[in-house]
Amino acid sequence: MAVIRGKLKSDSKKMALMERMVLGSWRGINYIRSSWEQPYTNSESQRENRGRFAEAVKAYQDLSPSDKGRWLELAREIEYGGSGYNLFISWYLGRLN
Repeated sequence: MAVIRGKLKSDSKKMALMERMVLGSWRGINYIRSSWEQPYTNSESQRENRGRFAEAVKAYQDLSPSDKGRWLELAREIEYGGSGYNLFISWYLGRLN
C-alpha cells in the first residue's frame, strides 16, 4: 500500500486509469491500494456458521442488563481485550462446537 502525501486530486481521465485502485484515508493518512472483490460463496458451512452466529447474538440480546454487565466485568477482569459482548459471543460459539 502506498502512502500519499498532500491532498488527493482526481479528474475523469486519471480515474479511468485507476479503475481497479482505491483511494482512501485512515486516521488522516491518505493511501492508494488495488481493489479486490470479496468472493461470496453461500456454502452449507457458511450458512451453518451464520445461523450459529445469529443464535449467539439473539442469546446475548435476551440477557438482562445485569447479566450483560457481568460479562463486561468478566472481560475486564481477565483482560480479554474486547467487550462483554465479544466475550459472550466467543464463549457461546465455542460452546456450540
